[in-house]
Amino acid sequence: MTFAALLLAALAQAAPEKADPDRRLITVREFIIRVDSKENALFKTLWVSRDGGRTWKAAREAGVVEAWGEWAGGAVRCSVRVPEDGLYDFFPQIGDALSNRGPEPKPGQAADPKLRLEVRQPVKVAHLEWEEPRGAADWIGGQSIVLKWHAVEPDFRERSAELQYSIDGEPWIFITKGLEPSGTYAWVVPNKDTIQLRLRVKAVTRANLESSAETEAIAVRVQRKGNVVQARALYDRARVLHAQQRVTEARLKYQEAIAAWPDFAEVYNDLGKLHAEQRESAKALEYFIRSRKTWASSTTRWATSATPWPWGSTPTSAPASSPARRSGRSPRPPRSARTTAASTKRASCSSRSARRRSRRGRRRSRCWNG
Repeated sequence: MTFAALLLAALAQAAPEKADPDRRLITVREFIIRVDSKENALFKTLWVSRDGGRTWKAAREAGVVEAWGEWAGGAVRCSVRVPEDGLYDFFPQIGDALSNRGPEPKPGQAADPKLRLEVRQPVKVAHLEWEEPRGAADWIGGQSIVLKWHAVEPDFRERSAELQYSIDGEPWIFITKGLEPSGTYAWVVPNKDTIQLRLRVKAVTRANLESSAETEAIAVRVQRKGNVVQARALYDRARVLHAQQRVTEARLKYQEAIAAWPDFAEVYNDLGKLHAEQRESAKALEYFIRSRKTWASSTTRWATSATPWPWGSTPTSAPASSPARRSGRSPRPPRSARTTAASTKRASCSSRSARRRSRRGRRRSRCWNG
């Protein structure tokens, strides 16, 4: 029976440079040896030498774990796991169930050149990686962002991490220090337009080596303030057009007012009213809700204060987001309606007083005439 031993590179990884030209450098501690055989091998064992072939030991005695597979396709494979880095020579011995097997290696016998190995795992370097932001991002100036990073092969000193940022390639600007090598930090984005904002986290290892990690370029957009004067002028024009029933033109002017000042709650409210008049309840509801969300920065107290309920004949059919529906109370009438009601009440009271005075006058005249 003849055979040739070949090393399989399925789990092995050759390094670009070899420390010993007579040996093959392997950077993992688990790999596969393939042994060619013309016949099915029932007997399989592996011998190992750590001194260049001067002495040989069975794999188990040398601390090497071997796991043989079945013979297939004219070859049998052996999975090998070595306990540590170093020099290894391997000698596979195979045969049948009887005495027809290959000889054991003799002291001083050299191994097949393909099975003379040097196992040396690459040195693992402690480093940092970003989790948030993980890649390119688009932020708004003044936005609050939670930064997150972690240490790989955590061999860093405690509270040695420092955060920095840079805009448009300028020198790094200090944010804070004294953080853990793996941690988070809430940070407010600088209010400056740029497409080249970068963050850097750095920390010091126990060997007093500094490691750092940078993010990809981040775009920052500054949120502009609304042009209130222009928005109000457009809003006044839209109201005039609305009163003249020029619906399409009024809608366009309302939209221009929103573009000039996105937080103009009164415009959203009037747009909702316009759509409600056109029997477009879904669109009306959308604008009423948007008005409600921006009411705090507007003079409009309630989103629906200037319009009748478009969802039904009773206030109980108002949307769930309206303040009346949330509180369970009946909605407060519009200001104009309250004013009209008060005027009506006063007029009614004055009328009753006049009637009472008239009746008293008639009774007195009857008494005088009597």
